[in-house]
Amino acid sequence: MKWLWFYIAIMLGVVLLDARNGDAGIWLTTFMTPLAGGGIYLVAISGKLETLLRGKAIQFLGRISYSLYLTHIPIGNLVDSIGVRHYHASPCFIYTWIALSILGSILFASLMYQFIERPGVELGKRFKYVKPTTSRSTGVPPVSK
Repeated sequence: MKWLWFYIAIMLGVVLLDARNGDAGIWLTTFMTPLAGGGIYLVAISGKLETLLRGKAIQFLGRISYSLYLTHIPIGNLVDSIGVRHYHASPCFIYTWIALSILGSILFASLMYQFIERPGVELGKRFKYVKPTTSRSTGVPPVSK
């Protein structure tokens, strides 16, 4: 546990140093990951992880997680670039655009899940895998043990 707090302290230092250079995006990538991991760890040691995982929001994010993984960078970058183009990285709007990037990524991922991923999984269930009865390379039936 002490290593987790040490790591969080180091990451916070990196974030603060980068914030002086005006890079707000580093906050999400550097600090939020150990913070989220530490939060999950604290919930787990308190014995409440099962309760947390039954929540509707967590279930929703779990369902769309693969679509979110695939699309969060291009969608987030698109929303961020719109914000920077219109507000020139104004400090009062940076965190608003980060929040809009997250929400836009979640919205796009949920649409991807609904219209592409889920129908693809359902289509895949129609195909039945037939285990070959002979080896492809030798034509000899496999030895049963």
